[in-house]
Amino acid sequence: MSTQDNNLETLAKLNQAEAKLDAQEHADGLLDFDAARREHAQQDRAALCVKFGGEFFELPAEAPFSFRVFVLEHCISRQDGHSVFELPDDRVIQFLRGILGTELFAAVSASSVSFDFAVGCIARPILSRWMPELSIDVAPETAPAGESSTPEGKTRESSSGDGQPSKPTSSVATDSTSTEKPSVDG
Repeated sequence: MSTQDNNLETLAKLNQAEAKLDAQEHADGLLDFDAARREHAQQDRAALCVKFGGEFFELPAEAPFSFRVFVLEHCISRQDGHSVFELPDDRVIQFLRGILGTELFAAVSASSVSFDFAVGCIARPILSRWMPELSIDVAPETAPAGESSTPEGKTRESSSGDGQPSKPTSSVATDSTSTEKPSVDG
């Protein structure tokens, strides 16, 4: 018997053993998500490629689960029947690390760019790609050149209570009127 035939026979036995194990797992009530995870990973999703400081950094095409959970847990609140994005001061660094990843965060930190530039011109476009449902508002001084603060081309303002608009903030009111936090698909 040749090595190739032997390898084919071994592979067939392994496949049979795997099928038997799968049948046993299903009979025992085990939910196995490995196949779904492999299929999801094989779908054609181009990673985000970010160029900064002459280097290229690869970020996930979709917001990682842990980042979305962080946003839901720490940054989404309800105000006047709307979901509002508010980044607590004590969570800013954790938020930026979640968006930029370890390597890009280190490169941005080591550079001479301002904090406003890092947030407005680097983190914001990534977040907008990952979570477009947030429609992140950015105060005019931090908005990237050529970009408006909202998709409609104007800075979103809220009333200060006297009928006059207040200054723009980094909060985001979504169009949802339910009392639940926004769903996270992805």
